[in-house]
Amino acid sequence: PPARGHRQVAAAGSRGQLLLEGVLRAYGVLVRVAVARENLELAYELLAQAEALGHNRQWDRLVAAVLRERGRVLLSEGRLSEASACVVRLDGLVAANPVPVACARSEIERYRRLACAELACAQGRWTQACEILERLHGEAQAARQRRLAAQIGSSLALALHAAGDGDRALLTLRGVLDGAARAGLYRSILDAGPDMLHLLERFRASSRCAKALEPLVQRLLSACRPARGSAQFGDTAAAPADALSPRERDILVLIAEGKSNKEVARVLGMGPETVKTHLKHIFVKLAVERRAQAAARARSLGLIGGT
Repeated sequence: PPARGHRQVAAAGSRGQLLLEGVLRAYGVLVRVAVARENLELAYELLAQAEALGHNRQWDRLVAAVLRERGRVLLSEGRLSEASACVVRLDGLVAANPVPVACARSEIERYRRLACAELACAQGRWTQACEILERLHGEAQAARQRRLAAQIGSSLALALHAAGDGDRALLTLRGVLDGAARAGLYRSILDAGPDMLHLLERFRASSRCAKALEPLVQRLLSACRPARGSAQFGDTAAAPADALSPRERDILVLIAEGKSNKEVARVLGMGPETVKTHLKHIFVKLAVERRAQAAARARSLGLIGGT
């Protein structure tokens, strides 16, 4: 009967959506674990596998998620032009998947906007990044998507802080922490990156930190500070502004402009291996692990200019 046929098609579609969700989450976790372990070769291999699966299954949502995640990994290496190419491809996916109302396919547009915000942050375009993230945060809150709201809210707080709007950054973080305390969304805040350590420390020392939030803030701070030798990773006291040498600042300026190690070496008249050595020292002093993070932290500390 026709009704039975419709039910079978609907059931098959539902199973397909569940499978897609499972694939999205599995690859997302695997890629981020690979990045955390500094195995970027594996991260790119996993992303290529996921994208191939997305094309074969005609899962544009999976392809969009891959492009956004690939952009994040590329930005962590300071490869801004390649990350920009991911945004261009996301533009094409959005154009190919117009949606009159909110639905699963509208997530493709969200991936594009998140990628745009992340690229803007990497380029120091904080005002633009904040505008995008504020809209996304409001939409997630209106839709009661708590985990997504916590993730985007954390990124928004960091962008506001980097933009020099410290009060709004702390207010935004207070809202995120309030929601996280109620819903147990601990990981969503840490996923914002290592710069969250400095903002959490500022929040704990401010009047915004209610007594009820202190245990959560302390837990997050402890998670941000895994032991690394005799120093704590992310300890701002171990990375004072005057710890950077003039040469290291020169390298930071060029890295912030999106130049590769070879380009930096050519401009400064040194070997690529020497640049790598300087970068390792910079990462330790600024308590970061990636080029884009170093540039963002340097801007927030006023060590280099923003654009």
